[in-house]
Amino acid sequence: MSAHAGDYYRSSNTVYYMFSGPDFLYAYTFFPNANTYILAGLEPVGHVPDVSRMNPAALVNNLTPLRNSMSTLLMTHYFVTEEMKASLGRSELGGTVPILYVFLARLGCNILETAHVSAPAEGVRITFTHGGNRQTLYYFKTDLSGGNSPFLRWCAARGPGLSLIKAASYLMHGEGFSGVRNFLLARSNIIVQDDSGIPLRAFNKNWSLEFHGCFIPHGEKFGKYDQQELAAIYKRDPPPPPLGFAFGYWWQIERGLLILARRK
Repeated sequence: MSAHAGDYYRSSNTVYYMFSGPDFLYAYTFFPNANTYILAGLEPVGHVPDVSRMNPAALVNNLTPLRNSMSTLLMTHYFVTEEMKASLGRSELGGTVPILYVFLARLGCNILETAHVSAPAEGVRITFTHGGNRQTLYYFKTDLSGGNSPFLRWCAARGPGLSLIKAASYLMHGEGFSGVRNFLLARSNIIVQDDSGIPLRAFNKNWSLEFHGCFIPHGEKFGKYDQQELAAIYKRDPPPPPLGFAFGYWWQIERGLLILARRK
C-alpha cells in the first residue's frame, strides 16, 4: 500500500469494510492511520467477561474455542461465519468482540474504552490508541441487503472513505445488495478489493483501476460470477504485476488477486 497507494495508506479518513465480520486485522493492515473503522457483518457482537477472575482451567476452556474461531482467517485469510459460530458457541468469549480484542492487542494497540451501541444497528464502539493516535473501531451486526438503509445513511455522515472488500461472496454482483454497492461507489475515494467485491461493470469512467496478481476461475462454488472482462485483463501481455501475498478466496500466495480502484 505504501508503494502503490501511499496517500490512502497514510490517510486518516474513515475506513468502510462491509461484509467484514470481525476482520479488523486486514482493515488495519491496509489503512493503519484511519480515525475511524466501520466494520459490518452478520456475526453477533458478543462481549468479553473478566478473564482475570477465571480459574486456569476455565480460561483454557474459553481461549481454545476463541483460537479455533480465528483459525480459518489465519490460514485462508477470511472468516467462515458458520465455523466461527460453532467454535464461539461453546465459549463464554462469544461473538466478535473477543476476536477484535485479540487483533487489537496483537497489533500493539491499547484499548481505552468499549461501549455497546444500538444505533444505527446493534454494535460495539472501541476506542484505542497506537503510537499516540486515538482511533475508533465500530463493528455492527446488520443485514446489508436491500437499498439505502438507516445504517448506510449513518455511514454516509462519516465522510468520504477508504473501502476494503474481501471474500464478500459476490453479493454485490446482484441487485439484492445494490444499496451497499451504490454507497461504496458514491462514498469511497479508493476501493481495495478482490474479484468477489464490486463487479467491473459497475465502475464508470470516474474510476481508475489498477490490477495485481492473477485471475484463477473459481469453478463450482463461485464459477457463475467469473467475469470475462476481468479474465481478459489478466491475459494481457504483459499481465498485471504479481501480488506477492494471498488475498481473497484463494489462500495460496501465487493465486492472490487485488484491484485498486481510485476515484479520479
